[in-house]
Order: sequence, then C-alpha cells, then structure tokens
Amino acid sequence: MVKSPPSPSRKTLAVIFEKRKRKPKNNQMKKNLIIPILLLLSNTIFAQSNKCNIKQIQLETYDFATSKLELVQKGFSNLDALIQSSIDIKDKKIEKITYYLILPENSYSGVNKKEITVWDGLHKFIFEKVNSCIKNDSDFENTSMIVFRIPLSKENIQMAINEVNSKK
Repeated sequence: MVKSPPSPSRKTLAVIFEKRKRKPKNNQMKKNLIIPILLLLSNTIFAQSNKCNIKQIQLETYDFATSKLELVQKGFSNLDALIQSSIDIKDKKIEKITYYLILPENSYSGVNKKEITVWDGLHKFIFEKVNSCIKNDSDFENTSMIVFRIPLSKENIQMAINEVNSKK
C-alpha cells in the first residue's frame, strides 16, 4: 500500500501563502522604480528633440494649416496668395501679431500688402506656439520680431516645408 504524504498543517499553508503574497510586492517595487525612470528619460528625450526655434514654429504651423486647410482658406479667393505673420515681441512677451495678405501679382515681395484677419484657430495656434517658445527657450531672449509666411494651398505648403527643411 502506498502512503500519501502528510497534508500540510494550517501553519505551513499560512507561511506558503504569505511568501506568495510577498513576491508580487518585490515586482511591484521594481515597477514603481522603473515607471518614474522611464518617464524621466522620455521627458528628457522629448525636451531635447522638441527645442523651439523659428524653423520648428514654421513647420508646426504648416502642419496645422494643412490639417485645417479649409478653415484657413475660408474667405480667400486667391489660393496662390500667402498670409504673412508678423509677430512683435518685447521682454519675452508677444506684443502684437499682425497678418498680411501677400499676392502673387506683386511677386510675393510684400509690396501693397494688405492687413487681414485670419481664422481664429490659426491665430490661437500661432500665439500659443510662439508664446510657449519665447517663454521657455533662451534662444528667443534677444528676438524682437518673427516673420514668416503661410501658403494657402496644399501644394504651396508642401513647397514651403521643403524650402524650410532645406535651410540649416
């Protein structure tokens, strides 16, 4: 006859159960340490790759304008025209943003430019982007004006993106 091993006592079962409970705590502690380290690393990497400069402001504005093109174009009959954004800065604060319509008839020189109002969403995007950059980046400390142009057609925006990316 084969004897079965003795069944564990309640005390033995309690010790086994307690050991099983403790094991996840060690794993939880590791997770609790890893998560903040990963967050810190990702924030550091993001901050380094997301440095503000005029080129970055232009590219992000072009991306925004492309994604909301119908709203940006609203009210403009000549989609070959450009919107010139002139941003006056004083003491690391935006004093004023003025928008002008630049027509191709003037060879885009800006001669006879006409002050305009743009879609509120575009104005808000530009204001928040530039404001964030000038407040948080020392490269803008001596900047008094930022001027760039925003095309009104997808093709012209793509050409502008290519031109900005080709500059160093």
